Amino acid sequence: LYRIVTNVYLDERKRRAARPQSSLEEYLDVPDGQVKRQIEDSSPGPEEMAEQAERHSILQTAIDSLPDFQKTMIVLYHVQELPYEEIAQILNMPVGTVKSRLNRARRALRDKLLAQRELFSA
Repeated sequence: LYRIVTNVYLDERKRRAARPQSSLEEYLDVPDGQVKRQIEDSSPGPEEMAEQAERHSILQTAIDSLPDFQKTMIVLYHVQELPYEEIAQILNMPVGTVKSRLNRARRALRDKLLAQRELFSA
């Protein structure tokens, strides 16, 4: 058993000697001879997550304050991402009516959000 381990060690040593390895530190000009890993973290930080949660809460409150028919239009189109034609089938109305009601719902939502922004900035 001792001889097998010795032979495996010697074979590995010969193999490594045949292919010399070089460190990246030799090619990089870094202080203290150390290469630091610099991997950018693409996930949002705690502050960004808190801001995102606050924006979502404000938007949800504004949507909930809309009349039911406008809320339905916003949710079907923007949340569930249904096309106009499918919304028209679900609500049993012409596509043109869906477009005009969705436009009115967007304007009402925008007005509510702008009023809230003015309330917070005052």
